[in-house]
Parts: sequence; structure tokens; C-alpha cells
Amino acid sequence: MENLIYHCPSCGFDGLTAEKNTLVCGKCGYILHYNHFGRFDQFTISDLYFKQQAIIEKEIDENPNFFLSGEVTLESYRNNRVCEVGKGVLSITIDAYTYTGTMDGIKTTKIFPTVNVPYLPSDIGVNVQIYEQYLLYQFVFEDKKLATMFVHAGEYCYKLQSKAEKNNCD
Repeated sequence: MENLIYHCPSCGFDGLTAEKNTLVCGKCGYILHYNHFGRFDQFTISDLYFKQQAIIEKEIDENPNFFLSGEVTLESYRNNRVCEVGKGVLSITIDAYTYTGTMDGIKTTKIFPTVNVPYLPSDIGVNVQIYEQYLLYQFVFEDKKLATMFVHAGEYCYKLQSKAEKNNCD
């Protein structure tokens, strides 16, 4: 659950840790208890998830130089199965996702404009996936909460970029 719900509602620290039926903040010690009603104390999972999303959207709105990055393993299809094809860093700005690392043993940089990625499929808390020219680029994060953070940031950056493009056409 800590890969999906990572933000402490008490102190704002990003890095809750799951311990049995609780999420515990490593900074302030705040504990969220998961109960048989599917809630964390007074919060639903949706409450916590969408609060995280709003925080990232606000950060993007307030910072034109927004930047988020993390170390990843790159996976893609080879011989009809998904397998590891490289390692590197995936980053996102308002304008683009950038992968810098290796792919099939070759140093590479791949740039994916956010305006071309309306949705960021994800295996929650594991990876995000970008499809380009019939190729799968699946980025598996070392820091598992980054998958959810990238989904929040990426889909909002797409909205901003597509709105800006539309305004340029008017």
C-alpha cells in the first residue's frame, strides 16, 4: 500500500511505510490504521490518493521548472516477452519524459513529449509504461512510490501541454 499511498497527511513527508495493517510515517511517526471498512482511520484510500495528486499538481503549477526523476530498469519486448533491456534514469518536466541510460547495451537518451502521452499506464508502485511507435518502454522504479508520483505528474503535464497547444491553435 505504501507504493500507492506515500504522503503523510500529518507532516507532508513522502515515504510512508507499511507495517501489517498500518502505514507509518518515517518522519513524524504518524500512524494510519487500515480497518475492516477499507479506510485508513477517517480517510478513504481515494481521499489520500487524490490529496497526493493535488499536491503534485500544485507543485507543478507553482514551479515552471518542475522536475522529478528516479533510477529505473528499462524493460521492453524481446522474443515475444517483456524482459530487462537497460538501466538508467527517467525524469519528467512539464514538457517531456526523458530516459537517459542504456538500451540493449547501448547508451541512449529517449525523449517523450508529455503532450504525446495522455495516460501513463502503471503497475501501481512498480512501473510506468510509455508506448511509442509500437514499442513498449516499461520503466521499473527502484523507489516504488515514484511510479504513483509519475502518474500524477505525467497526466497533469499532459493536460497542461495539450491545453497550451490548443490555445496556440486558436
